[in-house]
Amino acid sequence: MGRMEEKLDRIGDVLGRVETSVAGMATKRDLANYTFAGLGIGLALMALIIGGIIGGLGWLKPDSSPPPPVTITAPAPQIIYMQPPAPPQTQQPAKP
Repeated sequence: MGRMEEKLDRIGDVLGRVETSVAGMATKRDLANYTFAGLGIGLALMALIIGGIIGGLGWLKPDSSPPPPVTITAPAPQIIYMQPPAPPQTQQPAKP
């Protein structure tokens, strides 16, 4: 019994050391969370940079107005009057 108690104590010590070393390791869920957090921060930084560029360009030239609308004028429609064909002319036989 004494030897078994010694072995159990040593096993308990080893398991305690393993638990403390494993407790500091990241799990798959932690890695996924870090990945999503990094993507979110990256997208937010891109939005800030692009928004800053657009805002800065707008600040440089704030009085710009949109171009005037394009108007297209079409020619007036032409009405063509057609006359009915003339009736066929019958030739008179020549008189002797």
